[in-house]
Amino acid sequence: MVDHDVKPGVAADMGAGDAWPDIRRQVLAADVLVLATPTWMGHMSSVAQRVLERLDAELSETDGDGRPGLFDKVAIVAVVGNEDGAHKVSADLFQALNDVGYTIPAQGVTYWNGEAMHSTDYRDLDETPEVTASTTAVAARNPPTSPLRCAGAPTRRPDRNALGDTEASSAWLAGGGPTLPAQHDLRSAHPYPARRTQKRPTMTIGASLLLIAVGAVLKFAVTATVSGIDISTVGVVLMVVGAVGLVLGLVMMASRRRTDVITHPGRTTYVEPNNPNDPRI
Repeated sequence: MVDHDVKPGVAADMGAGDAWPDIRRQVLAADVLVLATPTWMGHMSSVAQRVLERLDAELSETDGDGRPGLFDKVAIVAVVGNEDGAHKVSADLFQALNDVGYTIPAQGVTYWNGEAMHSTDYRDLDETPEVTASTTAVAARNPPTSPLRCAGAPTRRPDRNALGDTEASSAWLAGGGPTLPAQHDLRSAHPYPARRTQKRPTMTIGASLLLIAVGAVLKFAVTATVSGIDISTVGVVLMVVGAVGLVLGLVMMASRRRTDVITHPGRTTYVEPNNPNDPRI
């Protein structure tokens, strides 16, 4: 954006000399929009604000179902700056981008903020901070897995798989000032593998036997007395609870039913009984 003469206004074409129509064609052709901006005076840059103003024209561009022309496309945000404000900037951008039809995926933002009241620029860093690099990788993985890409949902790119390992196109719009350098290949980022664990019963057989043993000691072996507490009664209660837990544990073992906990980045799915063909795994 900073290298082009984009005129102010809210129309798709503001006349002679306006560079936005060419940029707009690239935006409309892209499946994913990445809008990057520095944080200036606690807000997005004026260049990023101009992008939003020009996208305002898309509100009147709808399909036969009344959906905006940018429907079924995804937008994520990148913010840098040496003062706090990344959350506010991303919130403002998310609201505007969603208004014109973009889908905002989970954790669809990456940012870096330096210490307050200093002059360090993101481009002056020796290397990308690990947290920022990790957040950028997550943001890159999430867009293709947005709800619009789920099975059965409409899509303009039926050849794209759920993980986004395809030729999905993206448009980068830099909103002025320093932006995140291409130190990481966003398309090569692979999702973390799902982790399968077994959901165990809350009362194990071992714990039940322990309760029974402690209860028996209190009931039959302890002769001391405590003011206000009937130790014998406490022992009976522990033995009863342990016995119930033991019976439940044995029943669960006999049934051989197992609940799998399938842990993906950002979500956990419980599948019972174990079914290797479950599509949620």
